[in-house]
Amino acid sequence: MNDFSIGIILIYFASMIAVILVRYISRKIGNIIAAIGSISAFAMAALRPNDFPDYKEYVVIFEHASSGDFENSAYWATHSEPGFKIISYLISLTGFDYLCLMILMAALSFALLVITSRIANIRFAYLWFAYLSIYFITRDLGAIRLAIASHLIVISVLQRDFLRKLIPGVIASFTFQYFAIIATAATFLSRVKPSINILIFLIASSFILGWAIRFENILHFIPDKQMENYGGTVHVMPGYSVVALPFLRNIFYTIVLYWFMRKKLESQEYRSWIWLAFLSSISYIAFFGILVMAYRFSAYFGAIFPLAFAFLLNQSDSSNQKFAFIFLILVFSFFIGFYVNNFVWMIGY
Repeated sequence: MNDFSIGIILIYFASMIAVILVRYISRKIGNIIAAIGSISAFAMAALRPNDFPDYKEYVVIFEHASSGDFENSAYWATHSEPGFKIISYLISLTGFDYLCLMILMAALSFALLVITSRIANIRFAYLWFAYLSIYFITRDLGAIRLAIASHLIVISVLQRDFLRKLIPGVIASFTFQYFAIIATAATFLSRVKPSINILIFLIASSFILGWAIRFENILHFIPDKQMENYGGTVHVMPGYSVVALPFLRNIFYTIVLYWFMRKKLESQEYRSWIWLAFLSSISYIAFFGILVMAYRFSAYFGAIFPLAFAFLLNQSDSSNQKFAFIFLILVFSFFIGFYVNNFVWMIGY
């Protein structure tokens, strides 16, 4: 353990206290504690050590984008999405360095989480606790572009007008994750009421698809530069055993959410949430032949998990037993994720 990981754990315990306060004692005090804890956590994300995942990659992206070589096709084909390059370039023009980029990204991630809380009308303490439990370590302490794309996906799903759904999706794809917009597929699927039988059918079908899809089968869809980045690496190799645990985790999340939300599935809004959970689970099977696709697609659809669990915590008419069950699932998720992602607590060792 080190000071950084101890700080994260202390913030987590504060977030747990905030949730309990909001539920049983004082919403105002609980939300204030959650706000202070979340701001502290995002500040730590912005200032994270340089041996964290993707740190060096983001330094390279910033340095490459700072050149502003817009007329060179290689400028746009390498190192991140066009929008992210433009943001990096504009920051470099001000004279600030890579650290400013990370501070801006952390602030944006925090702001989008607050906006999501407002749009969904879910108490911030609950949403922050669910997000910290499930995704903060792997997103904001690792792949921060994926973190922001995930927030935008959720905001997109929460919109009722199709155009308002489309805009956040386009921004997410153009600026942070190329294929994030695919998560809007849940909007169309929400016309069909999800069920356990449908989930079983999708899982069975995904096994067939998974055996068919291999990196060599999609080569003509991949830009040459991406071939250089991924060709021959573990990212495009079959990962049968690697996806087993993430698949089981997401299936567990999905079944829990379906069970507690099954009576609300007359609403298309909640149907889309469950469809996203379904798709996040089966993505691991459908694309296990190409690990990078399995993880990315599952992440795009799985962006809904923190919001959905926060929604369950937020239901004022729910029993204390149900609240405690969801609370314990999230606590368990955090500590498993904290242990598995050992880059957080092995810094300096």
